[in-house]
Amino acid sequence: MGGKTNGAFPCYLYNLTLNYYSFNQSWLLLC
Repeated sequence: MGGKTNGAFPCYLYNLTLNYYSFNQSWLLLC
């Protein structure tokens, strides 16, 4: 998580939201 913003939401927020999904790991790598 480098503090990048994806769309209109912060990267870490995406991680927290996608934490319920199995593909959240992919987002973690992008962050």
